[in-house]
Amino acid sequence: MDSQAFSPSFEDELTRCATIIERFIVSLVNVAYYACFHKQNEDASPSTAAAKSAAFKKVRDSLLALAVRAEKLTSSEKISPADMKGLVCRDFLQELHRCSEVASDELLQVLNPITTKPLDGYEEPSSLNKIPTHLRNCILGFVQIFHFFRKLPVQEQYHISALQARILERELKSDLLGPWTRQVETLHSTIGWILLSDSHFQQKLNEYKSKTQTEPGALAFNEWLRHEIRQ
Repeated sequence: MDSQAFSPSFEDELTRCATIIERFIVSLVNVAYYACFHKQNEDASPSTAAAKSAAFKKVRDSLLALAVRAEKLTSSEKISPADMKGLVCRDFLQELHRCSEVASDELLQVLNPITTKPLDGYEEPSSLNKIPTHLRNCILGFVQIFHFFRKLPVQEQYHISALQARILERELKSDLLGPWTRQVETLHSTIGWILLSDSHFQQKLNEYKSKTQTEPGALAFNEWLRHEIRQ
């Protein structure tokens, strides 16, 4: 494919796409962490708590492996259409979808009133029940992006006109990345707010700050969350 047919802004959209993929992965890890270490699970039997911890580590490791693949593009000086097509491939989609399903299933177990017992003095954030819908929307958006790159010709012998290039650029920027970015940002901000407002995780954060003497604010929250996720 003649990549010169694309304007410089198309490369910007490719970089934006890789960046949003990374952000979606981070959001998924945060959802899985919240669900697996929810107060309901940590107050359960030691075997249940251990099983949830193991489930989180498994999905975390899978997602971080995907993040490494995306980071190779975001850290490079230039991203080509072939690079993005190589990243947004079927196995990447399948693994991302599998991890999203695991995180969603863990969260639905927490939300299930039949299996979840009320906890004295504890109230879940009101927006928690919106997370499964946000997850589905993000996966559906990524599926559309996958199909875009799947049909994008990258062979050197394939020639596209300037008009075709403009149509493809507009489709990626306006029809796909615009809505998907909003979906991912909604998921990211919602799970972040939930972690901040949940009293169980507030206690974890406060304990971390008292031990590390971390400065208050968003920086402390981010450091604590990275510590929790990677330990």
